[in-house]
Parts: sequence; structure tokens; C-alpha cells
Amino acid sequence: MCVCCRREEEERRKAEEAAAKAALTAEEEEELANAPPPVLPYSSMFLFSSTNSFRCAIHAVVTFPLFDVFIMIVIIMSSVALAAEDPVDSQSQWNQKLTYFDYGFTCVFGIEVLLKVSTNCTNNTLHMEYGTFKVSPVQLPHDGLYFNCF
Repeated sequence: MCVCCRREEEERRKAEEAAAKAALTAEEEEELANAPPPVLPYSSMFLFSSTNSFRCAIHAVVTFPLFDVFIMIVIIMSSVALAAEDPVDSQSQWNQKLTYFDYGFTCVFGIEVLLKVSTNCTNNTLHMEYGTFKVSPVQLPHDGLYFNCF
């Protein structure tokens, strides 16, 4: 074998070894695919750093796959409860019972917003991202509860 062929063969072998090192095994790829997204490296609400244990614990809860399933089930139950209300007799006993369920659903949605804001909301997205669209569906029922009490 000539010197040029040996050199080419050696370069090809080194390139194959580097590619093998760079390629992840199937187990490593599956592990990375199932891993939750990392905590954002910015402080949240000017209070929680990215290494804060409270924020990391909340992040683990919010990014847990069943958390979204739970919220979707509560949304469906809330929609069914709203559809079950009696529009003719707003003071019926059935509507009064459903009102308490509505308070419970609103509390769950409020807790969801607080958890997501405390872990995902960086200082510059507090105003933009968690403004009107995410907070108002929770805030409006709370305002209604407040005004009903007085």
C-alpha cells in the first residue's frame, strides 16, 4: 500500500471514530427526548434565580407530563359544569351547587398560573407573555367572586 493510501485510510478511520463518539446511543437519545426542558437561566419575577430550589421544584411539577393532562381534565370538567347550568332559573339549587364547583375550578386555574409564572416567567416576559391572555381568564372569575361577596 502506498503512503497516500495509508494516509487516506488513517484519516477515514479517524473520521469514523470521531463520528462514532459524536453519535449518541439509542438509550442516550431516548433519555434526552424524555428529559424535561431545563430551567431558564434568567431570574423569575426578580425573585427566583435559575438555581433556586423552590423554582426548580415548581419547574419539575409544571414540566411533569401529567400536569398538562390534569389541567386539560379540569378544563373539560369546567366546560361541562358551565354547560350544565340552568339559564332559565339562575337561582336554582342546581346552579348554586355548580357555583361552588366553578370556584374550585377557578382556584385550580389560578394555582396553575401562579406556578407557571413563578417558574417560566423571566423579568422581561412578565408583562408581555403573562399579561392579558393568560391571567384574565383567571382574574375575571375572581373579580366576580369578590363582587358577589359584597
